[in-house]
Amino acid sequence: MGTASRIHNQTRKKSTMDLQQALSILGRVGAGETLSLSELTQARDVIARQLHSLRGSGSPDLDALTTLRESYFAADAAVKAVTEQQEAAIADVDAALSDIPDPDAEAEGDPEDEDPEADPEDDKDPEDDSKSVKKGKMLSVQEAVKRLGLSGTPGTASTQVNEPDLAATDTRVLIGGDVVQSADIRSLAEAFHDSSSRSLKAGKERVARIETTYADERTLSGKINADTRMVDAFVSPEAVVAAGGCCSLPQPIYSNPVNGSTDRPIKGALPTLGATRGKFSFFPAICLPVDGFGVWTCDDDEAVDESDPDTWKVCADVDCDDADEVDVYAVYSCVTVGNYQARFAPEQWQGYLSALAIQNARRGEVLLFEQMRDQVISTYTVDALGSIFANVVNGVGTAAAALRQDQRLGDVQMDFFVSETLLTAVRQDLINRRVYSSAVDDPNVAASLLNTALSNEGVNAVYSQDLDPVTFGSGGDNPQFPTTLGSVLAPNGFFTYLDGGTLDLGTEIRDHNLNRQNKVAAFAESYEGILARGCNALGLDIPVEICDNVACPS
Repeated sequence: MGTASRIHNQTRKKSTMDLQQALSILGRVGAGETLSLSELTQARDVIARQLHSLRGSGSPDLDALTTLRESYFAADAAVKAVTEQQEAAIADVDAALSDIPDPDAEAEGDPEDEDPEADPEDDKDPEDDSKSVKKGKMLSVQEAVKRLGLSGTPGTASTQVNEPDLAATDTRVLIGGDVVQSADIRSLAEAFHDSSSRSLKAGKERVARIETTYADERTLSGKINADTRMVDAFVSPEAVVAAGGCCSLPQPIYSNPVNGSTDRPIKGALPTLGATRGKFSFFPAICLPVDGFGVWTCDDDEAVDESDPDTWKVCADVDCDDADEVDVYAVYSCVTVGNYQARFAPEQWQGYLSALAIQNARRGEVLLFEQMRDQVISTYTVDALGSIFANVVNGVGTAAAALRQDQRLGDVQMDFFVSETLLTAVRQDLINRRVYSSAVDDPNVAASLLNTALSNEGVNAVYSQDLDPVTFGSGGDNPQFPTTLGSVLAPNGFFTYLDGGTLDLGTEIRDHNLNRQNKVAAFAESYEGILARGCNALGLDIPVEICDNVACPS
């Protein structure tokens, strides 16, 4: 097998790495750490997959794309560098063994079939080959056998792993840069005395140094998988003498799954304006006027008196309206974590950041809805008819008809923003009224009935999990529906989402103060707002009335 094939096979592992882990590995390149070819290859491939996932994007962030692209080339360069190092190392080993015949390989052939004159290289002097082989320094035979992990028994073709001396340490004392054997307190005192008598040099002067070197088998690398295997070698069931009972360490679960969603249904249902300046000024919407029109008869025409304006036609004066203004606000997230936790428990750090993004999505939706409720013309509670289904269909249908007729809107679609709790309440109400044959019928039937009823009124419903949720009692049990569900009904286009962009400083923010606290920070914020521009929109409170589980009236 060739050198490249051997290295390629070592790197063909299924990647379970995410983008943040890949970038973290890439950030350690050049920091004095030894990274494996497998780690670097996985990091490079994860970045490449993320880049290719952006194909076909209608509005790419070219700055971010360029930055991530450079990260890929940096990872690819690191992979090539490590690959070249490994190929060179393998080549050195092969060259060192080139003039040493392999007895197992020779045994597989038939000596009688070989032509001693077939290979002209047979006449070469072995010393000529040895001169071209890259050589290291000479060691004792025992040390070479130990370091290569080979069997010391002649004639055996197998290798064995020698038990490392885990208690072995190498401690030495350096005074004035020289190693001093059997150094004692007197040696140190003399060194400090000599140093104090010399003239002061710029900077600091190292008088003495004590170095302790541990065996590789007792040195943690900082990589969670390698360090876990090292600890297991000391305390795993195979390493511990059994003493009866279930004597084993529990297996850790490092993953921290976060199952929430960052969807923004209210934001997604609104038309969008890019708020590059953070603020808009505009004239209010022009609504149907209350004057400037009338009826003129023959009698009115005969009664005109040039000196009496009351006999003239009534005309309305159109003045220039004052401009309205609206600006954006920032929805931010800011969090810090210790370097130890971020480095040695990355799953917790990434899990918390994912949960924070979900919470930020909720906060953004609630803020949008609160601003929409503030901009409606009026708010009222619809009639309570004894059924949540009847309450919402009749109340919303009546309000939609009023909005259309007020401004002669024709068949303009109405948007209805309400809590997703409404679907659950309607489902339970219809089940108890025997509209379903049982509670296990298709739950989508309730949504279909409700959406069809609203669609017949020209209303499109937008449901959000973040509004008026079902809440638990004080003891954490017996969840209850709210008394009413707040909602907004408005002609399509009445509300516009203002997108001021985002400021994302990343999850690896460091400065002098954070370094002194041994911490790292993450910060991001989005700028958004609501522009309300129209003649009429309503806030409707829907009474939540669910039939008990009896034969309720249909």
